[in-house]
Amino acid sequence: MICQDRKMQVDIFIRSWHGDFNWLEYCLRSIKKYAVGFGKTHICINADDYPLLPPCDAEVHLVSAWPDGYIQQQNDKLHADWYCRSPYILVMDSDCVFTKDVKPEDFFRDGKPVWLYESVPHDQSPWYPITEEAVKHMPEFEFMRRHPFVFTSQSLKDFRKFMFECHGEDIAQWLKKRPKGRFSEFNAFGAWAYKNYSRHFTWLHPSEMESYVMQKWSWGGLNDQIKEELEKIVA
Repeated sequence: MICQDRKMQVDIFIRSWHGDFNWLEYCLRSIKKYAVGFGKTHICINADDYPLLPPCDAEVHLVSAWPDGYIQQQNDKLHADWYCRSPYILVMDSDCVFTKDVKPEDFFRDGKPVWLYESVPHDQSPWYPITEEAVKHMPEFEFMRRHPFVFTSQSLKDFRKFMFECHGEDIAQWLKKRPKGRFSEFNAFGAWAYKNYSRHFTWLHPSEMESYVMQKWSWGGLNDQIKEELEKIVA
């Protein structure tokens, strides 16, 4: 398997916003330091945020703001193929940094992108019923276990088609009507893929795959201690 082959090209997609731009700088620095063999890096932000975006080498895509930015950023990730022209897409958040040398094939097994999943007791997770509302079946597992997520552009198209058939409207229109917090993009996408698209992925428990990313919690703030830690990683 040669991921540098045209058919295996992997672009990196990050959905960000002005409140995370201080985190985004570290994310981009980690890509520049550690990521080898990937295609373009794409950043998707609201048009109103563009004047605040620090200078960067990434390709920037502007979208119009929704009233619920949390739901919107999930929708934009599920349309990453609109912006990335590669057959494969790696999605990571602004508050994630690569911590070691990484190449596209690290996220593939047997020629397929890896999706991590795990059995979590239902009383320890809110996402099972929320995901059921999206995909119309109760999932067996949790599918949002660790960044980054890698998948084909085609799988996004097929998932959006499934969601249209489920709900009778475009996924963006359906998402705009969701109550606050009632959606988890990669749990829904993963639950659909596991049931309907499983042969296109290699399914692993998180313990079966090395981690290449450290994820922080941007809502908690970027204090001096975290800055020092990130500086050591990306220096």
